[in-house]
Amino acid sequence: MEIASLRAFATLLIFIAFIALCFVVFSRKRKAFYEKAGNLPFEENPDLDPFGQEGDAARSNHDGGKQ
Repeated sequence: MEIASLRAFATLLIFIAFIALCFVVFSRKRKAFYEKAGNLPFEENPDLDPFGQEGDAARSNHDGGKQ
């Protein structure tokens, strides 16, 4: 096989993967998941610290376990 044929084959594979990815991303089945994920920054949860840990475990991890 020539290098040009290999490049054409690789381009075709990448294009097919791109089309498949577009179908997965824009599928109607995934709409609810993406809407929920899109609203995550707007949800408030005062129990979570910036690192995503909750309650006393978060405080003990940030100060090296000392209280």
